[in-house]
Amino acid sequence: MTGRRCPSCGGLVGADAEWCTQCFARLDPEPEPAVLEEISRAEGSQAPEGAGAPAEGRQAAGIRPAPTNEGAPVRVTGESIVWECPACGTENPIEARACSACGTPFGQVFEDPDQKPQVDPGRAATASLFFPGAGHILAGRRGEGYARAIVFAFALVLGVAAIGPVRAGRGGTFLALMVLSLGAATTLYVTSTADAGRVARGEDQILSMRMLLYGAVGLIFAAIVLLTFTAIQARG
Repeated sequence: MTGRRCPSCGGLVGADAEWCTQCFARLDPEPEPAVLEEISRAEGSQAPEGAGAPAEGRQAAGIRPAPTNEGAPVRVTGESIVWECPACGTENPIEARACSACGTPFGQVFEDPDQKPQVDPGRAATASLFFPGAGHILAGRRGEGYARAIVFAFALVLGVAAIGPVRAGRGGTFLALMVLSLGAATTLYVTSTADAGRVARGEDQILSMRMLLYGAVGLIFAAIVLLTFTAIQARG
């Protein structure tokens, strides 16, 4: 078995390899000798006509051009190799087993996009009306769907829990916590309904996964600060 070089990173790969073992770029199968001979004849007969003749010869023989590194799910950036998360677009080092932003497993990089469930956008949006995240799960975004559901439930429970102290006359920080939490839950509910339909149509979302995670962290931090301030006031 003869070796060949990856067109993306230049690493040595086997003649029958489908993936580069160094940069994980997709490789075209090595053409048979008879096909190579046909390409040579096509290039030789068309070469005098212009610089584009060799490419035309390859197309006539049914051979696709070598893939480029740019735009590949796994690519070389400078001196490092990174993979792009198919869910949120975050670049992660090749040694990472899951996305640092949304937790999507590395293995989903190699899944065929056509294998994702096809769902009607209206049905996805309707599912999110019952509970945020349900529409994303129907559209094949399970990780993001569960994340939206958890953040929505946390914000809703936190806001409802603050209603009791506010009604008992303990306003101030509890009122701020109630407004902040219920506002976050409402925003997530509305945007998740719209985003579920957009995901099903293959469009960009209003609230990205990264924005959702940043918002969840901000809500948790604000809740801790407000509750700590309330505890200090009670002791004083």
